[in-house]
Amino acid sequence: METKVSELKREVRALFKGNWLTAVQVTLVPALFKVLTMFFILILTAIIAYIFMQPNFQPTLKSITDTPVHVNNGGEFVWQIFSNIPGVLIGGLLTAGISFTFLDWLQQPKINIEHPFKLAFQSFTSRYIGPVLLLALMMYIFTILWSLLLVIPGIVASYSYRMTYYIYRDHQTDTDWHTLDYIRASKVMMRGAKGRLFYLDLSFIGWHLLSVLLLGIPEFWVMPYQAATNAAFYHHLQQQREANVQN
Repeated sequence: METKVSELKREVRALFKGNWLTAVQVTLVPALFKVLTMFFILILTAIIAYIFMQPNFQPTLKSITDTPVHVNNGGEFVWQIFSNIPGVLIGGLLTAGISFTFLDWLQQPKINIEHPFKLAFQSFTSRYIGPVLLLALMMYIFTILWSLLLVIPGIVASYSYRMTYYIYRDHQTDTDWHTLDYIRASKVMMRGAKGRLFYLDLSFIGWHLLSVLLLGIPEFWVMPYQAATNAAFYHHLQQQREANVQN
């Protein structure tokens, strides 16, 4: 039986009860980056608005029409894809570390989470960095290839790969598993479950909008809440699959 999104959230809130500070420390870096980005956009918007509101600011039609229009060509598109790779790899390492931490916490609720901030960076260690970088790179390549067809197939592909880091965490000691095996296993697991995961993402939109209105501050609580709920989604999906196999 499928676990409802509301039940997953309830489980995470119970897990975090009395431990919110620990949860916040796990996602502190990406949350801080997001808040700083919001502040930067807000300041930039204020500066632009201030310039436009000046009495002596009168852009002419000629100045607008004379502005050269930059057309993106194939070479620049390829460069953009390659220039995104460093961010994708670093983001993948951080996402994996956070995913590992919350999955371990959900699988062992009584575990003592020591040094939560440090655990978020566990994928940067020699034990994980190679496999996780390869996973992040392969998922990025596959998503880009699907996106070349249309935007929708790219989005669908990204949902198909969302369980990859969790599966790697559970099977990292299996010597017969390789990079593509984790990705394939995620695709199989997400068959029929992508819509539910999409609904889970939608359920956090209200929190993110509130965060924008409050200058990003709630992100420090929303981000670990959502990350742990994603881990709970995998945890229950895996339990459901194991129950179906036994039956």
